[in-house]
Amino acid sequence: MMSKLSAAEKQRRYRERRKNDPVKEAENKRKDRERRKASRKSIKDMTPRERRHQRLEWKKDQRKSRAKKNKRCQSPSTTPESCVLPESQVTGSRKRGCKKVRRDRSEVVNENKKLKIEVQKLKRKIDGMRKQHKRKNGQNGL
Repeated sequence: MMSKLSAAEKQRRYRERRKNDPVKEAENKRKDRERRKASRKSIKDMTPRERRHQRLEWKKDQRKSRAKKNKRCQSPSTTPESCVLPESQVTGSRKRGCKKVRRDRSEVVNENKKLKIEVQKLKRKIDGMRKQHKRKNGQNGL
């Protein structure tokens, strides 16, 4: 005679059967996604105070993450010395790469500034022409 299953065993078997059926598994994943989405409030749905609080939390989390990453980078390597490349080669190429990226970025920023100035000039020109046209049509209409 078979002994009765505990609640945990019943649950385990139920989940196994659900995992083995692709249709039920997909349905379960969809429901989980919807449940998570419903429980989490979007930033656009928050009050200004909640937004400030949430963004503050995100900033704190980001600081922690960056500190952790820096700590990981600064900790001594566990790889054997024979595998490590000489630092002078790595840093030289890295410096050149960083310099190139910085130069490219500054070129893009400068180009953006020039384009913004050009857009402002053209807007002013359009406004002036619009006023001129309005004045001209206003005189002819009288």
